[in-house]
Amino acid sequence: MNSKYKRILVANRGDSAVRIIRACKEMRIETVCIFSKADKGLLHTRLADYSICIGDVQSEDSYLNAYNILAVATDYKVDAIHPGIGFFSENADFCELCESCGIDYIGPSCKVIHQMGNKVEAKKVAKKSKVPVIGDDCVGINSYDECLNYTKQFGYPIIIKAANGGGGKGIRVVENGEDLFRAFELCQKEAERVFGASNILVERYINMAKHIEVQVLADKYGNVINLGDRECTIQRKNQKLIEETRCYTLSEEIRNKMYQGAINICKQIGYVGVGTIEYLLENNHSFYFMEMNTRLQVEHTITELVTGIDLVKAQIRVAQGESLNIKQEEVCFSGYAIQCRILAEYFNDTYRPDSGEITRFDMPGGFGVRVDTSYEANNVVTPYYDSLLCKICCHDQDKMQAVSKMLRCLEEMRVEGISTNKNLLINILQDSRFLEGHYSTHFFDMIDKPITTQ
Repeated sequence: MNSKYKRILVANRGDSAVRIIRACKEMRIETVCIFSKADKGLLHTRLADYSICIGDVQSEDSYLNAYNILAVATDYKVDAIHPGIGFFSENADFCELCESCGIDYIGPSCKVIHQMGNKVEAKKVAKKSKVPVIGDDCVGINSYDECLNYTKQFGYPIIIKAANGGGGKGIRVVENGEDLFRAFELCQKEAERVFGASNILVERYINMAKHIEVQVLADKYGNVINLGDRECTIQRKNQKLIEETRCYTLSEEIRNKMYQGAINICKQIGYVGVGTIEYLLENNHSFYFMEMNTRLQVEHTITELVTGIDLVKAQIRVAQGESLNIKQEEVCFSGYAIQCRILAEYFNDTYRPDSGEITRFDMPGGFGVRVDTSYEANNVVTPYYDSLLCKICCHDQDKMQAVSKMLRCLEEMRVEGISTNKNLLINILQDSRFLEGHYSTHFFDMIDKPITTQ
C-alpha cells in the first residue's frame, strides 16, 4: 500500500495512541510515539517504531508541551502529526505551529478548528446551514449582568457553557435565580482555567433530551459523507459511559434530517477529515445543533463495527490529499454495536478515580467483540490522566443481542489491583428503560447504584 506519509508522530497516549499506531503499521507508515515518565512501558510505547520520553508526568510538561513535541517531530523528520483524542486534537494554535514547521496536522485546518471550537461561532454556522439551534440568538455572554438579562428574557432553567469548552467540562445547569451568580462564577473560572478563555454561552436548558451525534468524513475536494449516528445519552456529569449505534428509537425522518444537517455544516465550512456533529433530541421529534467535534471520537469504534470502515485510515488518507474511496450510497449499516467505557474508579458519592498497580487484567473476547486499551497486567494506573482503562465494544444483529453479548463480556472481564465501574455498567445494561430505549441524559440519576464496583 503506497502512502505519501512515510512517518507519523502520534501526539497522544493510551488506547487512542495504540489505535493510531496499529492503523499506521497496516498502512506501512512508520510511527514515532511520545510518552511521559509516568507512561514508560505502556503498550503504545512498545508498538511504535520510535518511542521518546517527552517530559515529566504532568500533562503540561509532556503531552501538552508543544515545543518538545515539535522538536521531536523535527528531529525524526516526520511527515505529519496525528493528535489523537484529547490534548492537542482540537487545538488551532498547535495545528498552526505544525503548519509553520512544514508538518501536516492530521485534522481540519486551524481556521476550521478555531471556528467550530467556539460554541457561539459554531451555532452561527449551524444556523446558516439551516440546522436548528436552541434559540435565535448566537451571542456570547461576557458578564453576570448579561447572563441575568438573558434569564429575564427567556426564564429558567438555563445551561451555562464555556464557549471554548469541550469534553463535558465548563458546564452548569441553573434552575433558579438563587443559584445563578454562583454557577456563572464557577463556570467562568473553570473556562478560564481549563480552556484559557472566560467567554460563556447561555441557552435554554432542555431537561429530557437524548444526545445524538452524526459521524462525518470529508476530503479536500468537497466530498462529504455521513457514517451514521450514535446515541451517547448515558452519561454521568456530562461524561459518556455507554455509546450505541445506531440509535434504537430514532425515526427515519429525524435521522435523515440530522444526517443532511451534518453534511450541510461540513460543506459550509469546507471541512476535511473525520468529525462529529452533536445534537440534542427533545421529545423524540425536535433536534438542535449542540457542537462539532473536529477530531476522532472515543466512540468511533462502534461506527467502524457497523460500517466496516476504518476511520483512522480514512482520516490519514484524506489528510494526505486522497479523495474519498466510498460514496454515500455505498455506505451500509450492519447490525447494532454498543461500547462501554471501563473506568478506574471506586463507588462513592463522587465516583473518585482510582489508581495503582493492575495485578490482573483479563479482557473478554469472542465473535463480535472488540477491546481497545493500552494497559496490561502489572502496569500502573497513575492519577495524572483520565481514568479510562479500556473500551469494550460488542456487535450483533440487534440491540438485545449486542447487550446480551456485552453482559457476557463484563462478567468475563477480570481486573484486579484497582477498582472499576464494571457493576455500574451491568446495572445500566439490565435496566428495562435502557433496553427499551426510554431514557434521557438524566438516566444515571434514576438508576439503582451498585453496592460495589470491584
